[in-house]
Amino acid sequence: MHTSSSIVAPLSGRASHPLASLCVGALTLLLTGTLGACGTDTGPAVPPPLAGLQHAEVVRVGVSVAFDAQPSRSGALFTKEGVVVAQAAIVKYRFLAADGSATEEVAAPSWHHTFTAPGIFAVSLTVEDDRGRLSTARSFVHVTADYTPTCTDADPGDCESGRCLGDVCSRVACAAQAVCPSATICAEGFCYVTPPVHQSEDALHGADAGATGIDTADRNVP
Repeated sequence: MHTSSSIVAPLSGRASHPLASLCVGALTLLLTGTLGACGTDTGPAVPPPLAGLQHAEVVRVGVSVAFDAQPSRSGALFTKEGVVVAQAAIVKYRFLAADGSATEEVAAPSWHHTFTAPGIFAVSLTVEDDRGRLSTARSFVHVTADYTPTCTDADPGDCESGRCLGDVCSRVACAAQAVCPSATICAEGFCYVTPPVHQSEDALHGADAGATGIDTADRNVP
């Protein structure tokens, strides 16, 4: 997670708000590690949520698949001492698999779905916080009649995400760097131990890195 040395301008021409002093201090964001923009009369704005979705890369037809939204992050404002001064909360998780099924909205950060036919299917997660703000992560899953185990929890092998779920690599879709596991980088919408060689340096480290989603060619996309 990178940090910014920029200082956000203080409020001017208004009565001082209790949080206004944060605009000239070392304000940090839980989500991006960068300084956020200040509001007007209401002080600094709590940043919106960031969606993160983890699941197995390859699954079997007819077997329930777990989709985990716990990598998602809600917005918060901290002082330089680490004191939380404002915080939002994710209250809704909307999951969609592009196999003809309907969107399912749940309150918990987990969802199970069973694919009834083989193929490569897009899946998406949209999170909504208690202020009505949204973030979406998009991924895809390979559904097959069977597969050969590729890793173990103790040895993730060549898994691009550096994570293994049972006996197959996991995929972690990211709306920004903050949702990725440690030692991985959000690039092209996914968390990688080693990012694709064609990914630009700016794209890897920007505050919205990974927000562009996946190449949808030849995939079933919601």
